[in-house]
Amino acid sequence: MDREHRVELPEILIPTPLRAELHMAGARYWTNDRYLSFRVDPGRAFELHGFIRDVGDDRYHTAFSQRHRPDEQPTWVTAGTGLTADSLPDHLRHAVAHAASLAARRPGWYQARKSAPEWLMAWPLTVPDVAANVKDTTAGRAHDTRRTHFAYLDGERIVCSANPPLTGLFFSVTPRCHWSAHEGQETFPLEYPPDAAMFGITPIRNPAQLAATDRLQIDSPTLSHVVPDIDDVRAHPARTSTRASVGRGR
Repeated sequence: MDREHRVELPEILIPTPLRAELHMAGARYWTNDRYLSFRVDPGRAFELHGFIRDVGDDRYHTAFSQRHRPDEQPTWVTAGTGLTADSLPDHLRHAVAHAASLAARRPGWYQARKSAPEWLMAWPLTVPDVAANVKDTTAGRAHDTRRTHFAYLDGERIVCSANPPLTGLFFSVTPRCHWSAHEGQETFPLEYPPDAAMFGITPIRNPAQLAATDRLQIDSPTLSHVVPDIDDVRAHPARTSTRASVGRGR
């Protein structure tokens, strides 16, 4: 079986500015087959996966597969052979643009989604480690049911559901535990699952805050919170592959 591990992307193959431009996340390297897989900005599709294979003699092959909706099988949309290291960046940029143009001819995945059988769990924001509970439950459900599941803030609670919300920022996780952030037609592959801050939960940092929270939990079933927006996701360098200063490039 191939060995898989997370890697730092070689600067010569995929320069840092290009990674930000394409919102690249989740790089993995399979040592036996010498290929690198990753996810990038899918445009109006749900997911866009790419890989680069080292075929020797300083040459590389690439390919991209796209899932327009969460419940579809991926289809190959573009490929390149015999590429050199210095030609890879432009090829990747054009390949992603081509995949985006194919997706743009169809309704965005969010409009064309199929509703899953209704299933939902919710946690009030007062639950300790609520974001971690949501993350584990959502990813576990996605794995067990082999269907993409969703998590989002709804008033004073966080919801894990088989269906996305009708509006606002939300997160998805696939059966392979690939997380993304969504808002309208915008999709951003995430390097890590969303944390409390991305759900808009203010972290508790000192004993005084903990004591105040304890009193609030006794007096009220909910905590105050701030609803996040997509700019917060873009500006979270430790958790996402996006940057507030970088556009989508199309």
